[in-house]
Amino acid sequence: MRCKAMLGALGTGLLLTGCGEDNDGGNVPVSVTAQLEPAQSCEGAGSAEDPAGDSTSGPFRDLRRLDLRVTQAGVCVRWTTDAQAVVGTRFFLDIRGPFEKTPGGAVVSHGYGFYVDLTKEGAEVTFGLADPVADTPNVLDARVGQSGETVSAFVPRRELDRPPANMPDRPPFPDGDEFIIEARVLQAGPEDIADSWPDDPSSQAAYVNGHICGPPCSEPERLFRIPQPG
Repeated sequence: MRCKAMLGALGTGLLLTGCGEDNDGGNVPVSVTAQLEPAQSCEGAGSAEDPAGDSTSGPFRDLRRLDLRVTQAGVCVRWTTDAQAVVGTRFFLDIRGPFEKTPGGAVVSHGYGFYVDLTKEGAEVTFGLADPVADTPNVLDARVGQSGETVSAFVPRRELDRPPANMPDRPPFPDGDEFIIEARVLQAGPEDIADSWPDDPSSQAAYVNGHICGPPCSEPERLFRIPQPG
């Protein structure tokens, strides 16, 4: 099921759309999303702040705050930018378990992240592929909201348990409360990063016992320890 706009009384304040240049000179697109329900609060979330002015694509893609709450029900995340995010903005949450060695000897850290794309119709949440041959994205049944500068997404655990077709060996979402994390705001494709937290992708950041740790995050050490051969 695709995550579409909520067009009822929950969505108010829709702005008319227009276009402008997207550059460092301060001219930004004024297109906004269709009506979405208000952003969720993610009650009890851990939080991290990101510096202002470090986006490559204007204030509406300048990540300022990340809020994250992981429960048995699923993952609730809030991205707050310096200005209201517009149509074409893509948000990403990378959430991974500890590194582990497979029976074949490979070392992996399974990914359970997801992309949130703001569209004229509302939003769509995806991760991986539903059909690798046709290159069809794997759409998640999720709930997306927007309030001012904040976009939220809640992805149920059943969706996180379901592996994409191009990751058939991925195990269900891990139990526990320790994950490696990274957040991004993108312009369109997965490689077109406008801003990220941590700023240095090699920095260690984690969600541990309901709180966001780092960067750098030194505890728990096992999250970032890569198993050695032998």
